[in-house]
Parts: sequence; structure tokens; C-alpha cells
Amino acid sequence: MAVRVLCQRCHREAHFLASDLLAHGAPAGHDFEDIRFRCSACDSRKTRAHPVDLDATPAGFIIVQRLAKRS
Repeated sequence: MAVRVLCQRCHREAHFLASDLLAHGAPAGHDFEDIRFRCSACDSRKTRAHPVDLDATPAGFIIVQRLAKRS
């Protein structure tokens, strides 16, 4: 499963693996909609996150980004 994040200001879209978000400190017991993101294009914090099933999206048309480990 992946999480689709859409910036409400500039409409940039990004996809992240749900397992990566959980491993990097997503709040336990909360929905993905509760996670706060910042847009890398316009620096806005007005984003929307929705879980998506990768099997339902056409292969080759999305890029799933991996989160970097904190040092």
C-alpha cells in the first residue's frame, strides 16, 4: 500500500510507501490523513494524504518516493 500526498496549493503529487511512513514515526493509532507533510515545491503545509493501492494504479506512471533515514 502507498500513501498519495497532494499539495492543496500547487497541486504537486507524491507517493510514499505506507510501511516507510510507519517506520519513520507516523503517529500510532492515527489515520494517514493525520500525518503532516510539507510540499517540496512550494513549501506549503496544506496537504492531503490518502491511502492508495499500488495494484490499482498503472505501473510506470507513478514514482514512489522512499523516505531517508534520520541520522
